[in-house]
Amino acid sequence: MEAMIDENGSSLDSGWKCETPRFRIAICGAGIAGLALAAFLSHRDDIVVDIYESQDEIRTTGAGIAFWKRFWTILDREIDFDRACVESVATAPGGWHTGGAQSAHIRKSDNPTDPETGLFKTIDHAFKSYARQGVLGSLLSKINTNTCKVHTQHRLAHYTVTPANGVRLFFGYDKFATCDILIGADGVHSRVRRMMYDWNQEYAKPKFSGQYAYRTMVCAETLSRKDGDNPALMGFNMWTGKGRHIVTNAIGSKVYITAYENVSPNEPIERTKDWVKSVPVKKVLSLANGWEPDLVRVLSAPSIRDESGNQATRWAVHTIPDLPSFVFGPVAIIGDAAHAMLPHQGLGACQGVEDAYVLSQLLQHPLTKTATLKKALQAFDRVRRPLAQEVAMKSEVVGKMFDYEYEPHFGKPLWEIALDMGNVSNWLSDEDGCEVSAWAAIKEFEGLCGGSPPAAYTDTRYFRGFTGDGTDGVTTVNLRDIEGPRTRDV
Repeated sequence: MEAMIDENGSSLDSGWKCETPRFRIAICGAGIAGLALAAFLSHRDDIVVDIYESQDEIRTTGAGIAFWKRFWTILDREIDFDRACVESVATAPGGWHTGGAQSAHIRKSDNPTDPETGLFKTIDHAFKSYARQGVLGSLLSKINTNTCKVHTQHRLAHYTVTPANGVRLFFGYDKFATCDILIGADGVHSRVRRMMYDWNQEYAKPKFSGQYAYRTMVCAETLSRKDGDNPALMGFNMWTGKGRHIVTNAIGSKVYITAYENVSPNEPIERTKDWVKSVPVKKVLSLANGWEPDLVRVLSAPSIRDESGNQATRWAVHTIPDLPSFVFGPVAIIGDAAHAMLPHQGLGACQGVEDAYVLSQLLQHPLTKTATLKKALQAFDRVRRPLAQEVAMKSEVVGKMFDYEYEPHFGKPLWEIALDMGNVSNWLSDEDGCEVSAWAAIKEFEGLCGGSPPAAYTDTRYFRGFTGDGTDGVTTVNLRDIEGPRTRDV
């Protein structure tokens, strides 16, 4: 197992406390999925992790992050995430943390003269909201620096699989590193995925979804002085209407606004110029023309510039098609690199966390050694890929529901639509959901290995919530039932 070598042939990885690791993992990308995987592995002193980040520091852009109960529960159980986020949020630029679960308020907003205009559905205690930079800071604080190192300014150029089934990474300037497995957590533009699927550009490159997300924010105090009863000041609101919907979330001193617009998916998008671009605030306001006066007053309030000086930005939402595999040999992709999806249930980061948790449990399994790493990755792919792709499809459906373009809802009364909007999110409140996914992957892995863990193995971390009474309470779990009724085969 080689250390990282510079152009002069000298090691860049001196000082490891772990002299004889079981295996070595390279993670490309220090985003939420990559850092979560490292954090979940942090209590192991026999697994070495190198994180390679292309930027000169670990930072992020975009709106805040919402973690539904299914995901904040596993973060809290495994790494005491909530407390770490409260501690780190004070140092995060513009940082905030809700401190508790928020409810989601869904409103019918596009026709003020309609008697059904206004609030029609509330999903209680649905999620917790965090600043993105605070989330990254929290995950970083949980990494074991004795066994994990973060290397900034390391942009992956390419990788090769060695004859011994390891992976060699090349970063340019004659720098390279080797590892036993490579995990691509490098986002929707994933370099790892592009190389994994260099034979099929449909899979290699992200695709424009036909949706723009317009983001801006206003001062909550200013809005309160002028319009103290505005529902936008009361947490999370979804303002829905025919063909588009707008999200507002009041946290701390700001009201964060995201407006979604549907356009042709064939509209040309030039990455360097059009993926994210500054737009006039009046463009965001125009999307609510003729809608609820409360919403119009929110969008008319003075905007606050973001960290780049923009008053409003337009994000071209890109997704990844259903891939035939997240794994090729000793290389796997997780998070947006594997399944970038529409944001209409706020599940992009959440799914990256579940990927990281399931994979971490497989990598810590007693049967996982250098010789069985590929089988661990295969088990991950067999369980997580169909579930993540199902979630991506559900996110698309939910977006159509909010835009009243979901065909099964045509002609239905609003109260029936409200029931469906609530029911489609029920699985996100399952606090044991991530552990059930991990349990399924572990059983798959044990089957691939042709056996069970050693008889002396009693670490209940893998089965928390299911073996507390001495019985295996999930022996009848079917993969098709893990995340609710499914519409296509696993």
